[in-house]
Amino acid sequence: MKVEGHGKSITLTEYQREQLKEHLSQKYQVLFDICYFTGGRISEVLNIRWIDLVENTIILRKQTTKTKETREIQIPFYLVKQIYKLPNLGSYVFCGRGGKGHLSRQAAHIALTNACRECGLENQFSTHGFRRTAITSLHKNNIPVKTICAISGHRSLSALQGYIDISTEEVVAALQTRW
Repeated sequence: MKVEGHGKSITLTEYQREQLKEHLSQKYQVLFDICYFTGGRISEVLNIRWIDLVENTIILRKQTTKTKETREIQIPFYLVKQIYKLPNLGSYVFCGRGGKGHLSRQAAHIALTNACRECGLENQFSTHGFRRTAITSLHKNNIPVKTICAISGHRSLSALQGYIDISTEEVVAALQTRW
């Protein structure tokens, strides 16, 4: 649980994700869907420019990634359509006030915190939780960890490991395969 910005964010169920979306404006729904589908960090997603959208691929440029490596990540076509419904006020998909620069991390944090409060997830989920949820979801879908690293930008399996949540039921099921 997160307390005053410390601790790990929960991973969202699909129901919780849909609940959150009901309490967010269209702009923030799209922002957080990109975080969810790409596993990108909030700062990487906020830095996406219109030229970084190529068909159904988002390019996270090395200048804006923590690892300084460019990543190309495909997203669902319905999300591409939602992105192009956003107003094009400047070079960034998520423009700041008056079309200057990009939306701030603080603005995204405030919008998500308010939505979490409305859904009963206060102090349990953060913007980084979308990354955690995406990585855990890929792992549960039996995607190889090296592939998850390529998507998330992790350089080591040990760094990736901290993002993967394992439930008690999964541990029991794993043990039962040995019986």
